Amino acid sequence: MPLLEIRDYKSSSVGLWSMTESSWELASRVHLTEKEKTLWRGFSGEHRKKEFLAIRLLLAQMIDEQAEIVYTALGKPLLTGKRKHVSISHSRNLAALILSDYPAGIDTEETLRKVGDIAPRFLSEEELAWTRNSPDPELALIFCWSAKESLYKMIGEKGISFRNQLFLPETKLVTDGSVTAYYRKSGKTAEIELNFFFRENNVITWCVLTTPGI
Repeated sequence: MPLLEIRDYKSSSVGLWSMTESSWELASRVHLTEKEKTLWRGFSGEHRKKEFLAIRLLLAQMIDEQAEIVYTALGKPLLTGKRKHVSISHSRNLAALILSDYPAGIDTEETLRKVGDIAPRFLSEEELAWTRNSPDPELALIFCWSAKESLYKMIGEKGISFRNQLFLPETKLVTDGSVTAYYRKSGKTAEIELNFFFRENNVITWCVLTTPGI
């Protein structure tokens, strides 16, 4: 069964699904609303269909009652009829989902993905320096990209500058860890706990907004 794991934390649950099955195999195992069936059939690509279905299979494993994922005009996912916050992510082989009592963000990226060419667009000079001096610079870069994606999803505002508003200190990339990230806005700086772990040649990052007023 491609359910890799579900991790429960104080206010959140994180789930991972390995997308090894075909879309038809996934479809045979998940209950979809008529609206969801229409959406799924409208996707032309096999991988997009698998992403859609894997997330809904994960959701069914992580929540007791039937719930539907809908999207705001800005593309932010919401759960109908639930007070839980949700965030989702996909890589080529993984689907990731977080459910939380608070606004949350999650991201997964393949560790072999190369983002060095665009690093100056999303990293500050200090971040470029520590990633360059890291034991594995390419891994440090993709970690930073994933971490900032999670922070961006959690904050949920348009126009955030990855380079100028989101900051990550030098981080030891252990198998399972956390680091204090920083979000700067209107002259103020907020500290945010950023969690990460590695699985199936992916880095998974996630964060939860427990401090109001950010």
